[in-house]
Amino acid sequence: MPVVEPIDVRSLSRLQPDLLLVDLDDLIVDRLETLRQLRFVLPNCVIAVISADESRSWALGAHIAGANAMLSTHASDAAIAAGVKNAVMSGCFTDPRFVA
Repeated sequence: MPVVEPIDVRSLSRLQPDLLLVDLDDLIVDRLETLRQLRFVLPNCVIAVISADESRSWALGAHIAGANAMLSTHASDAAIAAGVKNAVMSGCFTDPRFVA
């Protein structure tokens, strides 16, 4: 599985992954705009965002911008894997930490 750092939208467009796990927390640019760009170039990709920012507004904005899954960096590896699996199977998943 290729790892792309920093986010290079053109490279990802060429790769056309089925699943993208992305951490947008430390971006200097607008996180939601980056997510919208990713969704635009990867329309059939399951995009899972992992984040330490567990605010409801961030999760909502990220889903609207194109994230299929919102996962907490504070979750266990097993919980993250289950969330990704749920997103792949159903098209959407939000870690309960974001809505508490």
